[in-house]
Amino acid sequence: MSEARSTATRLLEACREQMKGEYRAGQERMCEAIATAVDANRHIMVQAGTGTGKSLGYLAAVLPAATEGRRVVISTATKALQRQLVTKDIPMVSGVAASLDMPVPDVAALKGWSNYACVYKLRAGEDDGGLFEVADAREPGSRMGKTVVKIRAWAEETDTGDRDDVPFTVSDKAWRYASISPRECPGDHCPLAAECFPRRARARALAADVVVTNHALLGVDAFSDSHLLGDVDIAVIDEAHDLIDRIRQAASAQLTPAEITSLAARLARGKVVGTDDLREGAKALREALTGAGEGLLTSMPEALGAALGELATTASTLMEDIPTGKDATATDRTNRSLLADLREAIEHIRRARMDDDALWVSMSKDEPHLNCAPIDVAPDLARTLLAETTTVFTSATLALGGSFKAVAAQIGLPLSGARYDCLDVGSPFPYASQGITYIAAHLERPGRSGLSDEAIDELLALAKSSGGGMLGLFSSHRALSQAAEAMGDLDFPVYVQGDDQLPTLVRAFTRETNSCLLGTLSLWQGVDVPGLTCRLVIIDRIPFPRPDDPLIQARSQAVEAMGGSSFQQVSLTHAALLLAQGAGRLIRSQDDRGMVAILDSRLAHARYRGYLRKSLPGLWPTEDAEIAHAALSRLAATLATDEG
Repeated sequence: MSEARSTATRLLEACREQMKGEYRAGQERMCEAIATAVDANRHIMVQAGTGTGKSLGYLAAVLPAATEGRRVVISTATKALQRQLVTKDIPMVSGVAASLDMPVPDVAALKGWSNYACVYKLRAGEDDGGLFEVADAREPGSRMGKTVVKIRAWAEETDTGDRDDVPFTVSDKAWRYASISPRECPGDHCPLAAECFPRRARARALAADVVVTNHALLGVDAFSDSHLLGDVDIAVIDEAHDLIDRIRQAASAQLTPAEITSLAARLARGKVVGTDDLREGAKALREALTGAGEGLLTSMPEALGAALGELATTASTLMEDIPTGKDATATDRTNRSLLADLREAIEHIRRARMDDDALWVSMSKDEPHLNCAPIDVAPDLARTLLAETTTVFTSATLALGGSFKAVAAQIGLPLSGARYDCLDVGSPFPYASQGITYIAAHLERPGRSGLSDEAIDELLALAKSSGGGMLGLFSSHRALSQAAEAMGDLDFPVYVQGDDQLPTLVRAFTRETNSCLLGTLSLWQGVDVPGLTCRLVIIDRIPFPRPDDPLIQARSQAVEAMGGSSFQQVSLTHAALLLAQGAGRLIRSQDDRGMVAILDSRLAHARYRGYLRKSLPGLWPTEDAEIAHAALSRLAATLATDEG
């Protein structure tokens, strides 16, 4: 056994002993494999099912390396996991390491700029030159004003300025009054730059041995010259199934005429000359987008290209007329920054190459949006992250159809030219004895207009057999609406996405054993409700992407142009990943029991059914409706007896 692997195993065993945790073979295999790969400078993909204890598995492997001069970045998809790592998991592992006389790494968290309070904004007086429009919030008698006053007092005492460290509830609206986006920040010219919380966070991150960040910032660092994270030797990508979407978002650009018009109004308030030209440019952009029509663009329309060119020229001209240097106010510097961002977005879109980028027009509330996103981020990841860093990818969902090939291709591993390992450590849960996958094979193939009457009847029957405790995952808002209406007369609470904030609905569902929670794609990932509160997960159909989705169209065309199968490489992969994530909402702990019911008969009859079924958790499968309903009824009866 190598020294690195031996050290990782020793640390893992000591952590388990302190936690009084049970032995998990998958966790130990994961830890040893990562330590071996990191020691040999090889990339590795590790699929570890729910309950494996992924965080402890990789922390015991990489933290020792961080004390030997190899900087580590750990990236997550969610702020919740980021916070858990920084406040709980890493301190625990570091404490155990110290008790073993092992060196302990210096750790820092790094989030996006607006996650931190802005000291200058909070201290700014009423006469701030129009930079911050928060006067209403500062009215002492208003509810919002009281909250902002509390945030201001907290900001004078906190060391971090991090919203997650605020000891009282702060709404998104209130936090907007306390924080600032990077494009609005005065930067080096801010009189309180030395006290700036996001600047301090970035300085701490650059000096730390281990940085815990998120996929969005990782993408910004990889695709720009910002160097937010500094030199990185080892990267751990947790929740790696979500990496590509977050990276693509970070490398995208969007323009809307409404936002440009709003910017013109802001500049006019700051006495900037020539803002009428910017308003006219926004008007020309709106007309060009309306003329181009909604959907994927195969080339740049002449009118749109002309509108973008005029906007770029106008933005540059306005920037030249705004004072710089000693004569510039904070408002001047912010306005220049906003114009620079506008010009950068315009140039990003104008540089788009139709072979590499998707360009499309979308509509939201009757407002046209111009969007640009990379079709494939794998080449860039192979050229940046994978070329410079030993990378660990881990998630409960990496092997689709029983193979790592699809996800490896998406993240650029084959293109990197470097050797990489793949390991599936399984799950500590005995899925086949904990739950059932029921496929409603008797139903007709689903149509495109929501749920059929037959599917609604099956949905109601399953919900009644289970006595509630149902999480309903729907692939469209129409299907969600149909299900919500049909379930309105049931004898248990039914919570529907859109009726309230999603976290509020999830908390209500968690509290009530026999309630139901219905939603669309927002609920397919990340919902963690262990216990019999969530004993039935219903999926209405295979979540294939919409064929009219412009980005999906562009990706499909690119695959076909290379001689591949867009159905297999785009649609089927997309569906398998979401299906696995959705089905994974059921078994979250050793004691969970229940059923995943899929109301799409294609999983029983289609030629590609094997690929999708191999992507699902290994629950006991059945296509027999009587067996399914009887099992749910027995589970509901057991629950009633236990509560009695």
